[in-house]
Amino acid sequence: MNKRTIFIGDIQGCFDEFMHLLKKLNYEPTNDYLYLVGDTINRGPKSSEVLDFLIENPQIKSVLGNHEYFFIKSLENNNHSSASNFNKILPQLKTHLNKYLTFLKTWPVYIEKKNWVMVHAGLLPEQSVEKTDPELLFSVRKITHNAIEAPWFEFYNGRKKVIFGHWALLGLVHLPNVVGLDTGCVYGRSLSAYILEEDSIVSTPAIKMWYDPIKKHENW
Repeated sequence: MNKRTIFIGDIQGCFDEFMHLLKKLNYEPTNDYLYLVGDTINRGPKSSEVLDFLIENPQIKSVLGNHEYFFIKSLENNNHSSASNFNKILPQLKTHLNKYLTFLKTWPVYIEKKNWVMVHAGLLPEQSVEKTDPELLFSVRKITHNAIEAPWFEFYNGRKKVIFGHWALLGLVHLPNVVGLDTGCVYGRSLSAYILEEDSIVSTPAIKMWYDPIKKHENW
């Protein structure tokens, strides 16, 4: 059986949907490469379960999303204003907080292979990923190019396929050289995966709306 390269979009603490999707994919740890686009924690109900699973399965690789980045920074800098964004999940994580922080600090801001590159949010089409400001890699959505503002990928014509997440409002993007996988699971929509060798999308529905993006509060 040929190895598959699988990418999964923003999990955001939706552990049960993550497990459902792995089952639907018939994920085999010894026969598949699995990559996550970041934002694995926060807003959903089971951030600790997600992190425990990733620690127990080190073959799964993830890039740093904005939620992981600001979680680390809020605790490192004792930034109470920023830390308040994570008040709901801190009780879950506090028992093993140092372990989780140490683990998250090992995550890169991008992963690049011969024919693809994975970032959390996007990149600058005319700049190499290794020379790009790390914070841009997990925050960019639209850019201005030749006086035109549009999603960054509309200006991208590189040969390497770019896989990203971060933009739930935009939803699934499935273009020849760009795949966006944030399909808003935590908002009650779906969790999606992309299989590189098949150029196919596999999704599983959210169990419920775990976070209300209008009222901006958790529903658990």
